[in-house]
Amino acid sequence: MSRKNSGVGVLDKAASILNTLEAGPHSLAELVSATGIARPTAHRLAVALEFHRYIARDLSGRFVLGPRAAELGAAAGEDRLLAAAAPALAALRDATGESAQLYKRQGDQRICVAVAERLSVFATQFLLEQR
Repeated sequence: MSRKNSGVGVLDKAASILNTLEAGPHSLAELVSATGIARPTAHRLAVALEFHRYIARDLSGRFVLGPRAAELGAAAGEDRLLAAAAPALAALRDATGESAQLYKRQGDQRICVAVAERLSVFATQFLLEQR
């Protein structure tokens, strides 16, 4: 059994579709090309994943990751990167007086996952007085 093949074909194919969509929107033809799954099977699995909200469609009708994928990610618990980055983002914001952001790569895009907003003049003055 290879690393890409768990021995449960339908699950492996569904995972292949989800992994492909991580890079961004795909039409059915693009899913078939990227995954090597037969068109009828890819369509059947994509529609089933859409029913369960693991994938959705954009305004052009292309398949994209759906809200259920994000819900599961949030339910998995605290993101260690976010927990480690929060103090650093706040320190950077405090040192520069500007907002600081943390981005994660998703396919060929970057997604903002955390922000330490710029402090107001009053908050900045308060912090300086506390030092």
